[in-house]
Amino acid sequence: MVVHRSADVTTPAPNAAQAARSPTSIRQMDDTDLVAQLVQLASELGPGLEPAGATDHLQDVVDTVRDLLGAAACSIAVVDNYQEELVFLAATGPGADQVVSSSMPLSKGIAGWVVASGQALTISNTKQDTRFADDFAASTGYVPTSILAVPLQTADDVLGVLEVLDAEVEPDASTSRLLELLARQATLTLQTMAVFEDLGMALLRALGKAAQDDGDLAVALEATAAELRGPTRALSELAGLFYSLGRLGQEERTAAIRILGSFVAYAKMAAPQP
Repeated sequence: MVVHRSADVTTPAPNAAQAARSPTSIRQMDDTDLVAQLVQLASELGPGLEPAGATDHLQDVVDTVRDLLGAAACSIAVVDNYQEELVFLAATGPGADQVVSSSMPLSKGIAGWVVASGQALTISNTKQDTRFADDFAASTGYVPTSILAVPLQTADDVLGVLEVLDAEVEPDASTSRLLELLARQATLTLQTMAVFEDLGMALLRALGKAAQDDGDLAVALEATAAELRGPTRALSELAGLFYSLGRLGQEERTAAIRILGSFVAYAKMAAPQP
């Protein structure tokens, strides 16, 4: 809460300790300082939100699926709603180096159809299917005959697509279950990466708000969190708490860590056992 003081009230000057703890406003720093604070906050939050080696985990999934089905190649692409395209994050097999980091429009190809429909699709002969993007396949150096494409989706949205090219093994009940579990693991990784991206957008929004309103970053983070909904709001609130905690003294930070540790230990004990 911001308290407005009348002009005829004299405010005593803060002592050194109070000055060290008071939030820095835009009036007291330039834009570079504000950006530096935001970068520092993002670097502190990032490791706790994005799993270490997220893309490596996706690579492990495609390697495992390829071995499981005896496929020639396998890939995972993530939906980029801002650019309206699919971006390939992991691939294995012929053309993998060309596939990773490449992109294609959401409206194109087997993968695009799977994203739009939210349904898995098996194509036994790509030459006879007009949805197949043969030009994109040719650019990778490998044109498949058959494709199995599986949506990587949550209850609300399709986050990406797992594609298996020229599989030798026809999935049975056991193999299909394992494939489903691997797809679920990939989906969870994409979810966490999406949350990390959303947090980045929220931090940038807070930066713009702080610069526009000539306030401090803590107030801007709080205001940004109030405008959001769902997991991103909770993360923005967490970012504000991290920022405020970082500006306290060492004793306060140590106390906060101990309190948090005690709560986590209690929550683990109180949680129902599987």
